[in-house]
Amino acid sequence: MSSFKNGAHILVFPFPAQGHMLPLLDLTRHLANHGLTITILVTPKNLSILTPLLSSSSNIQSLVFPFPPHPSLPSAVENVKDIGNHGNLPIINSLANLQDPIIHWFHSHPNPPVAIIADFFLGWTHYLAGKLGIPKITFFSSGAFLTAVLDHVCHHMTLVCSQEVTIFQDLPNSPSFPRDQLPSLARFYKESDPEWDLVLDGHMMNASSWGWVVNTFDALESRYMEYLTEKIGHGRVFGVGPVSLLGGSDFMTRGQSGSESGSDVVKWLDGKPEGSVLYVCFGSQVFLTNDQIEALAIGLEQSGVYFVWVMKPESVDPAGMGSGRGMVIKGWAPQVSILSHQAVGGFLSHCGWNSVLEAIVAGVMILAWPMEADQYVNARLLVEEHGVAVRVCEGRNSVPDSAELAHTIAESMSVDNTEMLKAKELKGKAIEAVKEGGRSSRELGEISVGLQPNGFCFQGIDLLLFMAFCLGTPSIDPGGSFSTQGEYEYLDVIVEGGDRVLIDIDFRSEFEIARPTGNYKAILQSLPYIFVGEADRLQQILSIVSEAAKLSLKKKGMHILPWMKFEYMRSKWLSAHIRTPPSPSPSLLLPPPPTAPPTPNANASPKQIFSSEYKKSSSVSTPEFASECGIFELIFGEEKTPSQTTETSQLASPGVLPSRKSDDGFYSSAARIWQPPAIKPRNG
Repeated sequence: MSSFKNGAHILVFPFPAQGHMLPLLDLTRHLANHGLTITILVTPKNLSILTPLLSSSSNIQSLVFPFPPHPSLPSAVENVKDIGNHGNLPIINSLANLQDPIIHWFHSHPNPPVAIIADFFLGWTHYLAGKLGIPKITFFSSGAFLTAVLDHVCHHMTLVCSQEVTIFQDLPNSPSFPRDQLPSLARFYKESDPEWDLVLDGHMMNASSWGWVVNTFDALESRYMEYLTEKIGHGRVFGVGPVSLLGGSDFMTRGQSGSESGSDVVKWLDGKPEGSVLYVCFGSQVFLTNDQIEALAIGLEQSGVYFVWVMKPESVDPAGMGSGRGMVIKGWAPQVSILSHQAVGGFLSHCGWNSVLEAIVAGVMILAWPMEADQYVNARLLVEEHGVAVRVCEGRNSVPDSAELAHTIAESMSVDNTEMLKAKELKGKAIEAVKEGGRSSRELGEISVGLQPNGFCFQGIDLLLFMAFCLGTPSIDPGGSFSTQGEYEYLDVIVEGGDRVLIDIDFRSEFEIARPTGNYKAILQSLPYIFVGEADRLQQILSIVSEAAKLSLKKKGMHILPWMKFEYMRSKWLSAHIRTPPSPSPSLLLPPPPTAPPTPNANASPKQIFSSEYKKSSSVSTPEFASECGIFELIFGEEKTPSQTTETSQLASPGVLPSRKSDDGFYSSAARIWQPPAIKPRNG
């Protein structure tokens, strides 16, 4: 394979489902148009989806690996559309077996990627990125509301699974959902099942990504974007949607995987009055039952409206549709072109996020029939918060009353009803978001520039230092000093006599883990909410808690999370340090490689002195890593005894601000001199 000659090389890894792939490919096109070189990883049966994209840019190429077999999947299935939503679990687990081939490809490539952008269903790629020593960016094809709900579910799985109704008290307006309306993970998760644990662990690992890119826009979900930005702590949460508006894609072929043509339906629509046609489609993963098809067919006929109905090829033909007001398409249809046609005024939809955004972009109101996954959350957003949708039914197995359905359709499709007017208003806001100067456009620009060679590609930064970055999310500010991320703070006090006292006002929450055993819960409850004590006492607590966490996770059949190991816990509070004011908020762009530091002098500022003392450990070799969960152990700095730590602390200047520690807890800079971590492979 020849070397790339264009911009920085990025590996893009989509999840093989229509609603996931299409928006990530839209983003990929945008990045390629801004000079980046993209490799898209797919399996053979998904390659045809890339054809329009590959032919549109010389900066994009495919990387095709055989689909790893799975006992629950037929041999021909490589995409969720071919099996339905229940195929997500085995497909995620199958794709996780591509780690070794990807690593081999990476190390044999003359110009390997400097970053990986992966779908949020592929959270295990966080470990892959750590092994490769490159940052991972998580792409959320879903909205911010769903992302916030899913994050809460993942971190409170035991509680959520034990409740019939979950109240999300920390989210805006404290929404509540019954369990059967929560994301699939909450409804089908099986404790101690290795395949479900991989999925849950992956979602939790997404929080440690370098950044999040969400397919949404400010006018639609500003409150939830603000919530996520505060929740993740480091500020690198970007709303870039609707990505279907980024330009360059052919709406007549978007999502097409075969030789189907959409010209017939467009011609049919050309002969219909403006806003008179209802488009009916339930996405690529929903299979309607015969009873549902019959009830829907009767309702459409009785409504008296024109309609276009897209069905699965294997679906039974709807009976009793002799009015001639409808067109039935079996298979693929050019959804974006249909929705944007002036004859279409409504969309009867399952409320998958891709369909939601395409309807918003077209200014079309939605008749909502949520069934599973993210759809109930999306419907709540559309119906209750924005008033651009009307519920007509809900539930995967529900069969609507045909007469009621006909009445709702006829009433909703009346000229200029409230939902139609609000949908047109929201369309204008979506377009403004991606225009030059709009919020989504600005954040897209930041990402595009940040991925360039002088952005966050970490030129000149030692590999070991960057591995710590991947797992602990530190950053480098323009002054050259290392700083922690997040807004969490603790106090580090030198009392009279020189003893160091640590005060942590949110101590207990640092040790929470998923699905704890009863013994671990008891230990957790025994910890103080507020810790005040010296290093010796803290070290004893960390030793006990880390061992208890290890036993709890092992009993539940889960991996030992890196931040629950003793060395990681210890590094939060007890690594060597100096004290300086906290660094400013992290920016998107990292600075150019630092030049040789000048010799400190008496007139140098504290930041200049700090920068000059920063040392890059270029002499440390990069060993092969091996561990049960594919990550390496990082031990920050040298082991210090409490007396050594105190001695170092006494060198600090008086009157300093509180120390800061990362949300992920990999180190706290009581703004100390950062040393590259030693790497210790796990034995056995």
